[in-house]
Amino acid sequence: TVARCAQARVRTSTHSQVSADPRGHLTAEEKRATVIALYQRATYAASMFSFNPMLAASVRYVGHRLQRLRQMWEDVVGQKFITRRLRPFVESSMFICTVCGMILFNAMFIGTTAHFTMQASIDRYDGDIETVADEYNPLWVQVVGLAFNLAFTGELILRMVAFDCQFFIGADWTWNWFDVGLVASSVVEVYMTASDDTPSFIRVLRLLRIIRTLRMVRLLRFARTFRNLRLMGLAIIKSTGPLIWAGIILLLLMFLYAVVFLYGVAQYIDTATQDDMWVDDMREFFASMPMALLTLFMSISGGVSWWEVQRLLLTVSWIYGVLFVVYIATMFLAVLNIITGIFVTDAVDMASNDHDMMVQAEKDQQKLHVERLRDLFYEIDDNRNGMVSLDEFAEHVSRPDIQVLFNMLGLDVSDVNTFFKHIDVDGNEEWEIEEFVMGCLRLKGKTKAVGLEMGFQETKRLLRKLEMAQVKMNRRLNVLDAIRDDVMTMRGEPV
Repeated sequence: TVARCAQARVRTSTHSQVSADPRGHLTAEEKRATVIALYQRATYAASMFSFNPMLAASVRYVGHRLQRLRQMWEDVVGQKFITRRLRPFVESSMFICTVCGMILFNAMFIGTTAHFTMQASIDRYDGDIETVADEYNPLWVQVVGLAFNLAFTGELILRMVAFDCQFFIGADWTWNWFDVGLVASSVVEVYMTASDDTPSFIRVLRLLRIIRTLRMVRLLRFARTFRNLRLMGLAIIKSTGPLIWAGIILLLLMFLYAVVFLYGVAQYIDTATQDDMWVDDMREFFASMPMALLTLFMSISGGVSWWEVQRLLLTVSWIYGVLFVVYIATMFLAVLNIITGIFVTDAVDMASNDHDMMVQAEKDQQKLHVERLRDLFYEIDDNRNGMVSLDEFAEHVSRPDIQVLFNMLGLDVSDVNTFFKHIDVDGNEEWEIEEFVMGCLRLKGKTKAVGLEMGFQETKRLLRKLEMAQVKMNRRLNVLDAIRDDVMTMRGEPV
């Protein structure tokens, strides 16, 4: 190898020397002498490695060690380490559960801090505390808060390193940027906590501590690990559109009734005396259009007893009282129930059609079917030898509970022999548990799957028989061709 490299350098050097003379005045003898000199130098360099095996071995050893160090460096800091070690760790269930636990404990800490802050404010107002501190911020609160901030910052750094550029532009880029914002606000909070307390800083600090509570929203990110939590979260998110339309319908109906009631109340106040006891209550509930809408909304949502409003409207006229009863009945019995039904149905349907939800549901259903089929196999296996024969299966398949289970899986077991042969892939006239479970899952939910699969198997057998017959026919034809050639040779005829 060294000799070949040296000879290549000879050819390169020769070419460079020849082309160095821009006039090209070298004669053929001069060119030949130059090539011979360079070749001798290359041969001498190669002989140094050939006659010094220790030197060649040392060079090879150093090169091997350098290559090994390079591989180790790539494994430690390169993409291989991220792919093989860090990313699976970040995506593991243990890491996700740990982060969820940190979020829950942080929420408990924030709640506890808010509780003691309120207690300190009340004590300060009552005069029990002479200080004028605007926040309950003892040393233990600072230490625990700093520990949570460091933990969440470390978790963010781990995910940034694990996902590299995909952290900012990948599938979960919205959640990732949300996490970056939360960590950034935590860093600013730590800095401001260490600074002097001024009114402007205190207001910003309270705002940052309120922002910390948004970390609870991160639980929705890990909801894919918990199916029911993800279903409820997706139902809330997907219901935004139906919620807007439901609010518009309610607002339109309340607006129509509010216009009628406002004209009636205005007519009553125009004719009322100065000492009328009902006018103040009417001004409280129907002083303006926004207040009338709020009164009607509180009447159907429990904010105010609708009898209080009904008394005022009956004072105006019994007609308005009847209209208000119609409004309450319409809202409770028709509008709210219909909107709620459509709202919930659409939200759950849209959440159920989520890809991750469908995959998770399919996995859970598959796991349930496997458990049921295993229990069924052990129940059919009378002699407990881990094998089920055709007689054992035929004896138990007529039971109603077993037929119900097969129907739930979408399997037709009316033809016992055909079904048994199809499941028995190895052809030993017995089922093993894995053979039975996988065979049933393979046929699950297929319409007339047993007949179709048996047809496929018969077609494959016929194809194999045709292939074997074709091979035999080709062999016989070859033998006939050889005999014909021999006969023609014996007769002296050309082959």
